[in-house]
Amino acid sequence: MLDGASEGQRLYDDLRKRLLDLSRRNPMLNYKHRVGSRRQLRIVHTNLESTFAELTTKQRQLPCAPLPEPDDIPEDELTDSFKAALGYAKSTDLC
Repeated sequence: MLDGASEGQRLYDDLRKRLLDLSRRNPMLNYKHRVGSRRQLRIVHTNLESTFAELTTKQRQLPCAPLPEPDDIPEDELTDSFKAALGYAKSTDLC
């Protein structure tokens, strides 16, 4: 009887491995964060349980605060021509 149970467990494990995509093609496992993206939200300096509690039991809203601008912005990136070129690049970027 143990042989049948272990055979069933092995069959279950084999089927489970076939259903789960653990390769690099799975975007849920191999997600790339983009620094300048406005479509992504990174939750930092918290743990998953407190974030879940905020969303479900307390407020149903998660307070968000933007990160401050870095202090070491190069001077050439503060010029109007750079800002205009950056704005154009962001508006025409397909990603």
